[in-house]
Amino acid sequence: MATKQSRRSMLFLFLSLALLVSGVGSALTTGLVRAQEPVNLRFLSWTAANQEQGFNEMLAEFTAAHPEITISSETVAGTGAATYPDVLRTGIAGGDPPDLFYMWGGSVAAPFIEADQVLPLDTYYEEYGWAERLVPWAAEAMQSDGVYYGVPKATRGMGFWYRTDIFAENGIEIPQTYAELEAACTTLQGAGIACLSLGGKFG
Repeated sequence: MATKQSRRSMLFLFLSLALLVSGVGSALTTGLVRAQEPVNLRFLSWTAANQEQGFNEMLAEFTAAHPEITISSETVAGTGAATYPDVLRTGIAGGDPPDLFYMWGGSVAAPFIEADQVLPLDTYYEEYGWAERLVPWAAEAMQSDGVYYGVPKATRGMGFWYRTDIFAENGIEIPQTYAELEAACTTLQGAGIACLSLGGKFG
């Protein structure tokens, strides 16, 4: 995402980096129009120790291909979930926001979008066909009210494990919708069986 204070020309030049980092490919960088003057960008992110080296290597690759662009990378330690939104919010409120930044989608990004603090990217999606180059659901996740506000950095899959024997014993088919999942949980709870559990805690 880019803050409202960013120049649109800068935004496009950076987004080629965002695409490179996210694995969409470096082909989009070959047709860039060179900036007439040096461009300096501040980029705020959270980067875990095991990701930082790879990110810095890709950043170096981009800046080597575009020496007229200087990107100052500022990171919040760890995953950033606890403090990152506050760091970004403080910078914006103080009149010193980053030009570009990482952000979760959904309810975390919504306040910044609703406050008109980020730029829409529809022009670039349309001109360069980014939506067609991305996994459809990943591109859709970058939209709010049908408007693109970001480019996906990474995606991950999550799923459920289930006991086939318990499903069979209680006459439950594999749920295909959320409503069916709720119905299955109701059936299991009625039989005294916990429907869902999370494994994020020891003991």
